[in-house]
Amino acid sequence: NALRSYRAAGVAGTRAGPRELDDLLLDRRMSATRRHLRKIYADPLTGRQAWGVLRQPDGSITGVYSTAPGIPIKRAGFDAHRASFDNAERYAQWVFGAPP
Repeated sequence: NALRSYRAAGVAGTRAGPRELDDLLLDRRMSATRRHLRKIYADPLTGRQAWGVLRQPDGSITGVYSTAPGIPIKRAGFDAHRASFDNAERYAQWVFGAPP
């Protein structure tokens, strides 16, 4: 995932995440520019490129979620990687990202 790739590409000894989603498009922290995403994709539920953003106390991004209203249609039966999605009462509880 792009957040995990960004942190892994950081300066040795640091695992800081990006400050903005645009940082995933063009990472200039080292001499060779790196791209972790081709573009900021639209939220499939809203059709907009605006995402909810989950941040660490230092301001770095650790995940994104949909800002769409409503209760998810699928409520159970997710694979182990997405087990936290079970019984979500709103789409914002479906956080996509990398663990800190």
